[in-house]
Amino acid sequence: MSQPAAPPHFRLFGIPVRVELLFFLIPMVSASSLSVSKIAVWTALVFFGVLIHELGHAFVMRGFGFAPSITLHGLGGWTHYPPGAQPTPRQTFFITLAGPSASIALGVAVLVARRFIDTSSSLTNFAFDQAEWVGFGWAAINLLPILPWDGGILLDSGLMWATGARRHFVVGSISLIGGALVIVAAIFVKQFMLGYLGAMGVWHGWSRFQHSNAAAAQRQQQSQQLGWWEKLHAGDDVEADLRFQMMTAAEPAKRAQFAELLAWACLRKRDYAGARAAVKQMGQFSPSISLRARLAAAANDPETVLTLLSGAGTVADNDLPLLVSALIMRDRFDDVVQLGLKNTVVADVASTRLFEAGAFAQALELCTAERVRTGVGRYAYNEACCLCRLGRLDDAVTALQKAKTLGCPELAKIDGDTDLAAVKDRPEVRALLA
Repeated sequence: MSQPAAPPHFRLFGIPVRVELLFFLIPMVSASSLSVSKIAVWTALVFFGVLIHELGHAFVMRGFGFAPSITLHGLGGWTHYPPGAQPTPRQTFFITLAGPSASIALGVAVLVARRFIDTSSSLTNFAFDQAEWVGFGWAAINLLPILPWDGGILLDSGLMWATGARRHFVVGSISLIGGALVIVAAIFVKQFMLGYLGAMGVWHGWSRFQHSNAAAAQRQQQSQQLGWWEKLHAGDDVEADLRFQMMTAAEPAKRAQFAELLAWACLRKRDYAGARAAVKQMGQFSPSISLRARLAAAANDPETVLTLLSGAGTVADNDLPLLVSALIMRDRFDDVVQLGLKNTVVADVASTRLFEAGAFAQALELCTAERVRTGVGRYAYNEACCLCRLGRLDDAVTALQKAKTLGCPELAKIDGDTDLAAVKDRPEVRALLA
């Protein structure tokens, strides 16, 4: 699976599909030693086999709330997530598993059909032999635990789902060794495409293996050299140390740096007076926009916050919640929606604060966008809360059913959620809790 490609050529079951010219060219060239009729049969089987495989991915992806699209290219096919999608490891696992499962289902259907169809002619027998290979053979190869193919992604997402962390070393090592073995097998059977599969496995495995080493080195370096900012973010009490560093710094620029750090340390303790006093120690140097915006927010001055952050060009991720709060204080709810759609990192906070402010229609818009983007059931649950508050009770029930499909632990809290009081006793809702 990947991010979306160029515009589609057609739609199948509502799913956009694009077919590149090279997709047909490679199977035709690979079968060039056969008769024209067998080349045509083989090319058609490749088309339908790959398309069915990708549709397997796409149907499950859509079932999780994402909007899929498919591209058939020279080396197979891709099923694309929508832009900005962030599937969970569990979702990735089942979406990936659906492709080989569809291929195996195709192989089973071919076996059943063969029992009822006369295959005495050479062409018909060839078609059924190759169809079985497209179904079962491709699925078996694709399930090898080698990146970037489905088996490697299943291993990667499965380990992350089970352990809660990326296992770069394990996944990289298995892909590296497996890819090398596939290359050896390809040499013996003289299969170029199999060798390509192995080479890709070696490359991706080595990349993940290197990533594992780099991540370990980075963790070691961070543990050895925690800077002042890191100590602040870690919640360490460094106020006294920073005050000493500020008072003893010989250079004005260094003194200003420690003064800003001291101001941030004070803000963490909600010591706003101490933060303002630290800023005064900066002399001719100006505090950062982020610090000035937080001091303005502490002084209940949303206009200054908006002036500072809106004029800053690109707003830092850490400042986005502050900007959301300032916009809401000025009843600029539509601007909050646009901010959340543009900066998905703050969409969750923005939808929550819009809901708390009573801007249910705007909160609904963000919740819907996040549900489509991420496929997370919690956003469908929040949609239901917004819809209840808007009086759209039937739509709220539909949203809860979507939450159930996507997986949503929050459904267990329906009885105690006052936002859903209007629908919690409906039979359809009770069925979700059964």
